[in-house]
Amino acid sequence: MAKLETVTVKGSCPVAGGCDRLTCLLSRVGFNRSALVTLALLPYSWAGLTWGWNSFIGVADSLIKLFRQGNGSWIL
Repeated sequence: MAKLETVTVKGSCPVAGGCDRLTCLLSRVGFNRSALVTLALLPYSWAGLTWGWNSFIGVADSLIKLFRQGNGSWIL
């Protein structure tokens, strides 16, 4: 595997371990490693939100069916 060339100019790279060309380019346009990690985790967080919403809707539907009588009126 080829090793990426690192930039050795001090003060030009915000990354503590030094910059390769891709990291420096991304830093110039406003993306750092944390932003990339956040973007990578977004699909998983969206899946968690949809799972939570679907669980809430399922429980609510079950409770509505439980407390509704056959003629459409409520038991309470």
